[in-house]
Amino acid sequence: MIALNDENNYEVNNVNVTKCFYNYQVHVQKMIETGALLFADHISQIFATSGILLIRNGSVDMELHKFLDITITRKIKEETYNKIGMYSQKFPRDKFITIMDIIQELNRGRITSIKAVSKLLMMVDEDGSEYVNRTILCFKKLIEELPNVQYNKEELELITRVIQPALLPLFDDVENNIYFRWTDAQTEEYKEDGINSSNKRPDGCVTLMTNKNKNMAFIEVKSAKHSKDKVKLNYDLNKLGVFSKNAIELNHLNGVLNIQIVGADITFYFVEKKAGGLILLTCQNMAGSPISATDFFDLV
Repeated sequence: MIALNDENNYEVNNVNVTKCFYNYQVHVQKMIETGALLFADHISQIFATSGILLIRNGSVDMELHKFLDITITRKIKEETYNKIGMYSQKFPRDKFITIMDIIQELNRGRITSIKAVSKLLMMVDEDGSEYVNRTILCFKKLIEELPNVQYNKEELELITRVIQPALLPLFDDVENNIYFRWTDAQTEEYKEDGINSSNKRPDGCVTLMTNKNKNMAFIEVKSAKHSKDKVKLNYDLNKLGVFSKNAIELNHLNGVLNIQIVGADITFYFVEKKAGGLILLTCQNMAGSPISATDFFDLV
């Protein structure tokens, strides 16, 4: 349970969200007394037992809205989006058109993939916007690594052939010791919470490599065949939330990023610590990644 403190609360539109969430936690405890919480049906309540408030897009949690109405949850999302500058970055229209022209030339066989990559690299401006440069490099990586034909991809192959080229250019920053990586060992966040659902390592992390490594993002991946399996998907989401909470507390961070990938669908969650010890987990956006060169050409 989060601790109530009259002098340290998270408020939105003059509503004490910390207190409302505390009351929701009390309600969840009473629910547990009458029956078990299930991953398929009660992910919001399961998060509440860990002090995490889940705000998702396109879903209405009737139990939560008894304590926080939809107007407040929408405002929470709006404030989060503004805080991280979700809509403040715009990709230059002229550069986007140039990229589309290059990809269409490649699709029609007028240029080779090597020539397409060369043209994209020429668009990178070392003194320009990092956001623009990283987006260009993302297109470059997709051209280089997407397979020409579709085939059934299990989790490992999905990671190496599809997800890595889509995400690595956006997050990897070797000059600043930030690495997008697939994990093969237990994280520090696991060691802090060995009895919870984080008793398995995440599929991937974005890590600041220093004298004490700090994980700033966590990734879970499932193949498309699990897209309707709410138990597996919510279990993964809960793992991400718990890892993130532990990372915030262990490394004294203000927030971290969660990335949940199911087949070609990528959903981002921003996790941040609010006043009163409340951890806010907000769904940011869903994007579709092409899974073959054919999909890529159709997309653009």
